[in-house]
Amino acid sequence: MWQDLLLDLRAALRLRHPDSLTRALEAIARQPDIAANRRLSARLQSDFLRPAGRMLADADLPPERLRTLCAAPLAGMRALGAAALAYRYAQGRLPLEALSTPGGDPRPEVRRLLGRTLAEAGAASPERLLTLGRAWLRGDSPRLRHTALTALRGAVPARGQALIPLLETLPQRLDIESSEALAALLSALAQHGHPEAVLRLLETRTAAEPPDLWLAGRVLSGRWAAAHAGRVSTLLEALETQHGISRHISNARRALRRHTREQH
Repeated sequence: MWQDLLLDLRAALRLRHPDSLTRALEAIARQPDIAANRRLSARLQSDFLRPAGRMLADADLPPERLRTLCAAPLAGMRALGAAALAYRYAQGRLPLEALSTPGGDPRPEVRRLLGRTLAEAGAASPERLLTLGRAWLRGDSPRLRHTALTALRGAVPARGQALIPLLETLPQRLDIESSEALAALLSALAQHGHPEAVLRLLETRTAAEPPDLWLAGRVLSGRWAAAHAGRVSTLLEALETQHGISRHISNARRALRRHTREQH
């Protein structure tokens, strides 16, 4: 089904006729997974929304047409527009302001799709991701913060060190989506050669009030920690001494032991 819709969309874009594109988009909106406005599955995002967004981004369409999609009542159509805008921003064809609407979308899966598309498409131009991070991490919008933390994964391989000062300015209290995105970002930084910076940031966030033990437990449970077992174990012991027994820290201890055994 999705392959047929992709073929129809490609044909409509090649015709360069507005009515053909309108009919193709209407057919997409009628599909049950989108029309029901349910949660957007990972498969729908990978098999259709991202490749369709790439088609729209590469076509000679005015940006206003893509922005209109981002205001659609159906989350799936907004996600389609968000993916298209993400590709164009990564290509240097749009200003950051064009991403504000999808970046602040009320549905977290739309924001995740935007962020993940930016991370993938923007890996070749990490400065654009850093520009987004500087603007959105310092603002007051939790939704834009969530999108930025997701998108910044793309800057880790080339500009990981530049991310650390941005993350040090984050509020202590984060919503669940931003916390999950931050955990994934810190894990990626640790895996790509910045474990000490990650450990220092975790020490800072667990020393503040309220201590972010969930974040520490999640990040320190990664396989990367086994290569730094002594340092990680010291931090976990210090956290238990300061804050008492916590299931987050206990889980990280068990994960560290398991990963250490697997290395040997």
